[in-house]
Order: sequence, then structure tokens, then C-alpha cells
Amino acid sequence: MIKFLAVAQVREECRYLGLPRREEAGIPFCANDNGLLVANPCTLGTPGWYERTLCHELGHGFLEYAEKDFIKEMKFWGGTEEGLGTKEVQGLWESGGPVTITRTRKPVEAPPTHYAATGYKEDLAESVTMYLNNIGRMRQGNDFYKALAPSYQYIDVIGAPCPERMAFIKKKMDAWKKVQPAPAAK
Repeated sequence: MIKFLAVAQVREECRYLGLPRREEAGIPFCANDNGLLVANPCTLGTPGWYERTLCHELGHGFLEYAEKDFIKEMKFWGGTEEGLGTKEVQGLWESGGPVTITRTRKPVEAPPTHYAATGYKEDLAESVTMYLNNIGRMRQGNDFYKALAPSYQYIDVIGAPCPERMAFIKKKMDAWKKVQPAPAAK
């Protein structure tokens, strides 16, 4: 069994179970033959590569059931697994210099990263990772996007804000809160 908890809960549960709390790459955990208690890497605040990767992979599992809805609801995917694709275009930095921008082939919300544009499963996992790790980035766009001249800050630029993806993930997570646990077996 693997149980993901908030950092403070890991400390409490490890102490309660009498297990020594350890730390690896800044992530607290404790373990015995029955399982692993570990801090949820998606909620550590300022995750590094390891935490983002683990959160991304968890995103694949957490929302695998929602992939068909994601394909239908995200205009970039247009109800298909292939999606619209992207194109490289010339743009300008806010400072006036030229820059190559990746945009979707139609004016729809772009995936949050170049990797997310490679497939709907990666888009969903990257979107979950950003939602949990850096929702501000989803609201305002990444640093590349924000450095573009305002006349090039379109919703179809990779790295632009992702309000549709935010709403999709929020809707799915809100539904989890409504699920009642099954009654205990007698």
C-alpha cells in the first residue's frame, strides 16, 4: 500500500506508527513491510524535476477514467486522439526582438507545454501537474508567454493561460468530494 499525505500528516502518522521518518530528495516518508507513507509530491509547493515527474505520472492514473471526456471537451483535441497539431510562427518579444512561437493550427486553447501537445494523455497529465503544482501558471501563462509582445499573447500559443483545462480538472476533482465512502462491511 502507498499512502500519499500532506507533509505534516506524514510526520504525525510515522510517529503514531512508531516508524522512523526519513527524507529522500526533500520528500519525507516512512515505510515498513505493510506499505509506504509519503508526502504527496503534487502539494510540496515548489517541486523540482522529481516531484513534477511523479505528479505527472500520478496524473495519468488519477484521471485515466476522464480521458474520453477530456478529448471531447478540449477544443485542441477536437474529439479525436490526434488533435489539431501545432505550427511554428514568427512573433515578437515585448522588448521588440523576434521570436519563434508555437501555436495551435486553429485559434483554440493550447496545451500548457510542448510535451502536452504530443498526445491527449500527456496533455491531461501535464495539466493535472500544473493545476496541483502551479495554478498561477495556468491562470496567467508561463514566463515565455508573458514576455511576448501583447499583440502575440493569444490563447492558442503553447504556454498561454489554460482556463478550459483548469475548469475541467476542477470539475473532476469537485466530483471526487461528492463521492461517499462505501459503508463498512459487517
